[in-house]
Amino acid sequence: MTVQGLGAELLDELPELVERLVELISTELPSYEIPSAVTAEDLRQSCSDNLTEILHRLAGHEPTDTEAPQATGRRRAEQGFPLAGVLHAFRFGGRVVWEAMVARARRAGPGASDALVDMASSLWELIDEYSALVASAYQERMAELSRFDAERRSLVVDAVLAGLAAENPSLPEAAASLGLPLHGSFILVSVDPAGAESVERAVTDEVRGRGGVAVFRLRSARYVGVVALGPTVTPGGLRAALEAVATARVGLSPPYSELSATPEALRLGDIARCCLPEATKGVVAYEDQPVRSLLVSDADTGWRSARIVLEPVLALDPETRSLLLETLRVWLAAGGNTAGAAEALYCHRNTVRNRLQRLEELTGRSLENPRGLAELFVASEAVTLLGGSR
Repeated sequence: MTVQGLGAELLDELPELVERLVELISTELPSYEIPSAVTAEDLRQSCSDNLTEILHRLAGHEPTDTEAPQATGRRRAEQGFPLAGVLHAFRFGGRVVWEAMVARARRAGPGASDALVDMASSLWELIDEYSALVASAYQERMAELSRFDAERRSLVVDAVLAGLAAENPSLPEAAASLGLPLHGSFILVSVDPAGAESVERAVTDEVRGRGGVAVFRLRSARYVGVVALGPTVTPGGLRAALEAVATARVGLSPPYSELSATPEALRLGDIARCCLPEATKGVVAYEDQPVRSLLVSDADTGWRSARIVLEPVLALDPETRSLLLETLRVWLAAGGNTAGAAEALYCHRNTVRNRLQRLEELTGRSLENPRGLAELFVASEAVTLLGGSR
């Protein structure tokens, strides 16, 4: 008795083997007891297809393919069925075939039993091969489905960011698919892509288990997140969590209460992020920097206004220009305190006074005049924020 001969003989028993395997799987594997997971028809067809291929392989019928285990793996992945259950079912398939082999060998007499060792080796090598095939197909399909889900989720996030009106019937569906409420307390987070990973992790950790939800999306050179704070997460707590991990610019919109208002929150969050100069790091809320927010909202106009005020200064050689503007910036940051500015600049306070006096002469604006001071402040912010080479 040979393996090939026994495999050919077992093909005659295929219907009985299929029923035996279906019954064994149905009674011994809890995962298959739920009809909605894998129907009886699906299970029977899968058992039939895989046993047929296995027995043909044992019988040495060439060519044979491996479509059955691959199809089973893909289908179970699509059904959300656990891979461990699928592999267990394949081992049961090997058990059913082995038991049929033993029964036939016994009927054939003592001499046939000696061939069972070779038969066992061939059978379990084949079961291992098919288990690897089903696992590979399952994992590949799961990866495809994961990518599809991620793409679909991204499209839904895009729809929320772009603006689904409150009365749009698609908004509740989109919100539900993302786990977001329609009403509540929201904040839009806008972050440079370089700092996205730490920000997303910090936000997720802050809202996890506290009734909050966060969804993120890379969009037009920045990473944005819609954060539903939930009942216990506060804007201050969220900001503190972000300040602890920020490695790039992070902007926060003002809190808002309707998911349909997300597009405006996105605009304000982007403005807040851009209130920090490029290539710097930190967290800025929209309400932190009203002057810079105005400049960012219309950068071209802001820069033109700065040139009107500072044109004679901007025309100086780079070293002198930088020295005067840096002195003005530090003096303003010190609240107009000359001694404090001198300390920060490591120079004498008379040096600070002389530089500021030259700045006043060049611009025709006095730092003692409220209007002149305001114009120089705004112009200085524009140069700091928008750059000196526009």
